[in-house]
Amino acid sequence: MFSSVRAVLKARREEILVCALPLLLWALLLPHTFSHDLWTYSWDSAPYVETAIRLHGGEGFSHRVIHGLGPDIWEPLTLWPPGYSLMIAAVMCFGVSAPLAGLIVSVAAAGASLVLLSLICLRFMNWMVAVPLVSVIAVSPGFQMISAQCLSDSAFYMWVLASVYCIVAWSRTETGWRWLLAAGIFAGAAWLTRNAALSLLAATMGFFIIHLAWRKWREVVRAAAIWGAGFSICAVPLIVRNLVAFGEINPYDMPPSDISFGQNLKQAIHVVARDLTTFEFAGAVAARLAIPLIILTVCAAAFLLWRWKRRGGHLLQLLQHRRVELFILGYAGLYAAIIVIARTRYRWGEVISTRYMVQIDWPLLVLLAVLAGVVLQLFRMNAMRQNLAIAAGFVLLMALNFREQLPRLTTPAPAAASSPLGGTMTPEACAYLEREVGAEQILIAQRADILRIHCGMNARAIPPTAERSDSLRRPLDPVAFDAALKSGLLWGIVVNDRDAALRGDFGPVLRDAFEDPAPGFQLVVEGDGVFILRYVGNS
Repeated sequence: MFSSVRAVLKARREEILVCALPLLLWALLLPHTFSHDLWTYSWDSAPYVETAIRLHGGEGFSHRVIHGLGPDIWEPLTLWPPGYSLMIAAVMCFGVSAPLAGLIVSVAAAGASLVLLSLICLRFMNWMVAVPLVSVIAVSPGFQMISAQCLSDSAFYMWVLASVYCIVAWSRTETGWRWLLAAGIFAGAAWLTRNAALSLLAATMGFFIIHLAWRKWREVVRAAAIWGAGFSICAVPLIVRNLVAFGEINPYDMPPSDISFGQNLKQAIHVVARDLTTFEFAGAVAARLAIPLIILTVCAAAFLLWRWKRRGGHLLQLLQHRRVELFILGYAGLYAAIIVIARTRYRWGEVISTRYMVQIDWPLLVLLAVLAGVVLQLFRMNAMRQNLAIAAGFVLLMALNFREQLPRLTTPAPAAASSPLGGTMTPEACAYLEREVGAEQILIAQRADILRIHCGMNARAIPPTAERSDSLRRPLDPVAFDAALKSGLLWGIVVNDRDAALRGDFGPVLRDAFEDPAPGFQLVVEGDGVFILRYVGNS
């Protein structure tokens, strides 16, 4: 028995090494990420957690109303695909609370992502290059961030890598159907998790189309059909649900954006360049030179293609030998395009950030390693020197990313980060609200998401002032506010920054409510950064 285990370990030593070291580095940094992250739970976490609780209770895809003062408590899930909530609900079957289950899913998905990326890298490069490349991802602030947040990003990362790995495994022999079916299922799971998975769908279709250059069309159609069958297993139930409930395949809808395509493109380039190099100035320079950089990249690719053809290469040979690299390049480009176009069309309430662009860090690093190998071959460098040179570059990049983590390793964690309520609510205040607020009553809260996730409150987000043009919400209507108070629907207001309320940062209605306080209001909780104003009437 032990001899067989040793034989397996010896045969798989490279895979074990490439997987183990990045996982170790990631695991060593993750506790410090948790201890310093004040946004483990955020605004998008609340719908995910609430939908998971409803699913676990057999009540369907719905979450609490986010904005406004209407009497409805629940609304259907439309802005977020249900995949992440389904994963949370599955973990809840083991007796785990929904907020904790969300973190378990994110951490497990991040660990699985590193293993999958390691296995993908070994298909393209020597283990000496694969280890530092995957380690760059493992220690990068962006990947650490999505590993420690109750959001769908980590799960989406994993499903995409799982689908890509199956495509890579199938491409070795291009026979059999199991890898293709699994790739389709994982791609469908990715689409169940985030709408941006359409980029993976389009890239995969392009991958099959490339094969028409050297394979019979019937074989290509058969392969695409098997992949499509797997994709349909996950996608069709959601499509049917959306068509029946909303009359459209994807009911996603948000207010129109006020940021141009050019601005969003520069912001996306800024984020990617900053995150990959860890230097803010690199992101700023890349954003300023966005168009010249794109032209330069195209010219460099054309030059390399020309040099390759001069050495006797053919287009068909390029498509055959580099089809997987082209597939990964297509996914990265299409994903970035979808993010930029979506932000140009819709108003998200935030600009394009690391959370959105971290998904293409791994494709860019893999393609960078492949491109570096091609360039070094032009200098007739032997394989060992090529691997050492590329590995040295990734070791330097890993060191730069690790440097970004040093403040978390050397400074004490903020007290707020150690609290499951994120420092925005005390357990005593949460218990008071659970005891005093009726099941159908509304709270207006600065961090309504925390009240919804941890206290189960029917909390609505504080609307912005009229000057907040970037917000998704309309300013608070004084007439609706007064009517909700007098009807007993609105119980009170919860803020963490009373001075901001008095300055009018939350609008004149809430400013007037917090002054002295206003007639009819009583300040029932004050201290530890929590201020709760209860409406008791004019009597």
